[in-house]
Amino acid sequence: MRLARALYLAVQLALLVGSVTVQQPAQAALAVLVVIVGTATFTVQVARRRPQPLLAWWLIAAGAWTVIAEAFSVTFVYGASQSITINAPVPSLIATVPYPLLAAGLLVLSRTTGRRGQVDALDASMIALATFLLLWVYVFDEVFTLNPLNAAITILLPVGALLAFAMAVKVTLSGGMRDPVTALLVVFVGLLVGVTVGSFVIGLNSGAYGTNALTDALWSVDGLLLGLIALLPTFARPPQPSEVGSSDMSASRVIVFSLLVQVPLLAWYESIFGQRGRHERPSVIVALAVSAVFLVLLVTRLALLARLAQRRASDLRSRTDQLAAAVNEQLALQEQLRHQATHDPLTGLANRTVLTERLAASRRAQESADAALLMIDLDGFKAINDSYGHLAGDELLRQTAQRLRASGPAGATLARLGGDEFVMLFETEGPASAGEVADQIVDAMREPFHADGQELRVSVSIGVVVVRRDQALSSAEILHDADIALYQAKQAGRNRAVIREPSERS
Repeated sequence: MRLARALYLAVQLALLVGSVTVQQPAQAALAVLVVIVGTATFTVQVARRRPQPLLAWWLIAAGAWTVIAEAFSVTFVYGASQSITINAPVPSLIATVPYPLLAAGLLVLSRTTGRRGQVDALDASMIALATFLLLWVYVFDEVFTLNPLNAAITILLPVGALLAFAMAVKVTLSGGMRDPVTALLVVFVGLLVGVTVGSFVIGLNSGAYGTNALTDALWSVDGLLLGLIALLPTFARPPQPSEVGSSDMSASRVIVFSLLVQVPLLAWYESIFGQRGRHERPSVIVALAVSAVFLVLLVTRLALLARLAQRRASDLRSRTDQLAAAVNEQLALQEQLRHQATHDPLTGLANRTVLTERLAASRRAQESADAALLMIDLDGFKAINDSYGHLAGDELLRQTAQRLRASGPAGATLARLGGDEFVMLFETEGPASAGEVADQIVDAMREPFHADGQELRVSVSIGVVVVRRDQALSSAEILHDADIALYQAKQAGRNRAVIREPSERS
């Protein structure tokens, strides 16, 4: 492919140099030959490499061949040396044919190069209409007449060219210029439109279609570009949709539309009051009609922009709600995990970790009151577990936790250390007050329990330790003293509470 591209460029550049060095009509013949070679190369490569979307490239090839057909039809009908008037039907009408084909091809291609087709199409249409208004006021309006053929030619040819121009702008706005193939295609269409409009302007000024060295050179370069497009390595590569493009609300678009909105005002002024305006009603009507269409498109564009802003705001609210829900779910999960890590899963009471932290915090705070710790153990729990099963035993433990909550003072910390052993920590006024709480618990536990359809009776043994606020004891020492007091309660016959006085520590 690299060799074919080098050979193609060498042949085409040689023809271009030759067209510059010779005189008419050889110059025009060489220019046409460059275009034919480029178009033929493009067509062969489309058939051989089958780029996607294939329909777009065949439409572009058809449009390019139609341009060549126009040149030969003019020569065939009028002869190579005759002057062709601006109202000549054959060249004028044939000249409009390529542009719908090119526009259709670019439209199909643009659907694969960008994701904001509706917005880009509106923007491109407004740019094309504004361009038409400027050309109408400063060029076409001067030769507009009520003659139907003249009116059709005056309007259809530039409208067709600007239609292709609008599609080229759409491809550009969609981000297609990032691809070398699409970028060269846009340049090709732009040059072709420029050559056609330039020839038309020459015809308006002289009364007959004409070309000059510049238009011939541009047409030749355009033909060279078309063949080069098909020889690029990425020509057969499927186009990748662009996510970048120009933003719907970018600063560049705001500036462009701020300038474009002034064009209808200029067109109205020039058509009605300006020196170029001829004050004829048909001419003014065209300017006003095109301006009205432009303004309708502008309003539609603003409506789409507002709808886009609303949709994005709605999406943002939805994502915010989803994020908030996810955060709440995460916090709930963290809280659940924290609770599971610090609480007994069977009874829901705090575990040894929490109890140790509360004991340490109580001693660090140097509270004004004494602290009481009750070590509580169920008497005969193993026998109940063995006789009635673990389900009954678990239910007994859950009901025990409920009675302990109801019997303890407000603000007490209740924990399960494991098995049938519970601990209660609370502030107290002294050993007598702590003993009263312990006796209440012993009395509460004498009531029968009901678990798994069975009536169960158990008692509790409680070891009580009172820690004075001026007594410096570690958590381990306090639990050790409570364990000793519990052992003493068991040894004394169970179903009772034994208080271990601070003075008993050796």
